Amino acid sequence: MRKVLAIAGLDIIRALRWKSLLVQGIAVPIIMTLMVSLAFGRVSLEGPLERIAVADLSSSRFSRDIISALEEIQSFELVKATESEIESLVTEEAVSFGVIFPAGFEADIRAGRPGLVRVVSLEKGGLSPGQLHLRTALSRLEASVVAANEAARALREMWGNLSGLDVEGEAARVWTQTYEQSFRKMASPPVTTHVTSVQEVTSKIGSLDAISVKNHSSIGFLIMFVGMTMISMLSSSFVTDREENTMQRLLSCPVGVWTISSGKILASLFVGALSTSILVGFGAILGVPWSSNLAGAVAVIVPFLVSMSALGMLVGVLSKTRAQATAVGTLVSVIGAMLGGCWWPLEIVPPFMRNFAYITPFGWGMTGLSGAVGRGQAPAEVLVYGWVLLGMAAVFFALGAYSLGRQRA
Repeated sequence: MRKVLAIAGLDIIRALRWKSLLVQGIAVPIIMTLMVSLAFGRVSLEGPLERIAVADLSSSRFSRDIISALEEIQSFELVKATESEIESLVTEEAVSFGVIFPAGFEADIRAGRPGLVRVVSLEKGGLSPGQLHLRTALSRLEASVVAANEAARALREMWGNLSGLDVEGEAARVWTQTYEQSFRKMASPPVTTHVTSVQEVTSKIGSLDAISVKNHSSIGFLIMFVGMTMISMLSSSFVTDREENTMQRLLSCPVGVWTISSGKILASLFVGALSTSILVGFGAILGVPWSSNLAGAVAVIVPFLVSMSALGMLVGVLSKTRAQATAVGTLVSVIGAMLGGCWWPLEIVPPFMRNFAYITPFGWGMTGLSGAVGRGQAPAEVLVYGWVLLGMAAVFFALGAYSLGRQRA
């Protein structure tokens, strides 16, 4: 164990002297995450909020129910305004449209007269989502009032000839009860329609209602640049030791191949863990919910770091020069990150491209971390990604150790 720690310590000291690795593993992903977050922030799949101006001159039960029905829709933002302000807001396009409930709105409906709702909007052709929902809410109101009137009328007809009963008082109670139940239950009617746009189909990710570009960029750049740093560090370490004849001296000593490999991988894991901790901390400052499911994130991150170390060892053993190791490591990292969904969500690529993602550790790491951090999946749910990454690591390590053993022979 002392030999392993000695080899690891020397590699850590050498890695910390390579400023390019620190820039690549820490500075670049921080800058790119910040730039993407500032540029895009949070992108909603349902577009920006539709602002609706409302002037309630009636201040009645009916107008309040309509307003409440619109407020239940999260994609709408209701703005209180006066009747005179609404026209200016609509003209300046500060709101999508305005709704005015005139005084006497409820009284007209109760008296059997049509209730007038004034809608102020610019002529753009077709109804906006807010206007469609307003029409739906008004239909709910109309149906609820009709049901309440019929219930009250039926009660009057049944009890009209009975003496000693407060028929009108009971009819009023039945009217109110029927109206409230009807309006509430019609919020979830037995038959509904849902129109899905092509953009929604191609953009929707999993069961999320919105894509957080900040979350995706934080996870994606971590996977890509930590992986690239670890591969570059370990592969360069093997090549440098070979160029300086350090590797030949180690192989000639009573030090096993597994000891040499374990020491170098331990150093790579230290640097990878350090870089990951800094990037996770920076992402948390930006609001990425890393701490919400830290156990799930760790269940994916640790196997990913192990797989990157083993892959870096394989690249280093097979590379002839440091330039070759750097080029191969960068190429593997960039292509793996692109295929694995670090640059864009896998859900927006064609199915055949999605299958290619899982031939790389980057795809398994990105999908597992997105599930743990972005979707809040429990550690048990993302553990399968960790096991696959450890399996890949075992294959890379075995191939690397075999090639290193052949060099010793």
